[in-house]
Amino acid sequence: MGVLNKCYLRFPTVFWADTDWLGYVPRVDEYGQWTQWINITRPTGKPVLLGFNAADFGRTIEGWSDTQIVDSAMATLKIIYGSGVPAPLDHQITRWASDPYALGSYSFNKLGSTPAMRDQLAAAVDGRVHFAGEAHLRPVASTSLRTATPTSPRTAPSRSPTASRASTPSPPPPCPSPLCAPTAASAPTPTAARTSPSSAPLPPRRTTARSRSPSPTTAGPPEPDQRAFQ
Repeated sequence: MGVLNKCYLRFPTVFWADTDWLGYVPRVDEYGQWTQWINITRPTGKPVLLGFNAADFGRTIEGWSDTQIVDSAMATLKIIYGSGVPAPLDHQITRWASDPYALGSYSFNKLGSTPAMRDQLAAAVDGRVHFAGEAHLRPVASTSLRTATPTSPRTAPSRSPTASRASTPSPPPPCPSPLCAPTAASAPTPTAARTSPSSAPLPPRRTTARSRSPSPTTAGPPEPDQRAFQ
């Protein structure tokens, strides 16, 4: 399994450029360390930067304390933006390789692996346990969710016939929270009191007397349907 660990840092204010991706090229002896950052201020509404570390360095820092990881990240940010960078107010750090239920962040083709190994990963167990995920998709296996999603429908036909039968959905249980109670502004309007232009009665159709002439050239154009203009 590959490793792509994250370090979220929340600051008191934004001091970085107003762009989504931030790149950093370290010295040769620090190759691969804190080279990618994402500005997630826009989606979170908070001054937050997300730093990535992959491969060997991503595994190495899993043995560090949170303080050591944050200090390492801050040293890089001070190189980029100067010594006046404020200290972070909070942080959140992943350690995917150390997670016994994950053992990594994503799959990759290790030296000596074959495409058939992905088919073996996708094989069902006794026809009852089925798997889905990016590791089972040969052409584009990666960290992206778009590669994991297409494998999910593959497991759907394997469900029991009972589970796939159409049934009448049961009504949702009543909400115990007072927040669920409709307010005067959100309460539905009684059907009898609601009116709309499409349901209002149409006015009488107006007619215009026209002289009948045997000649089609003297007859005027047909009267337009006034209801189309209501």
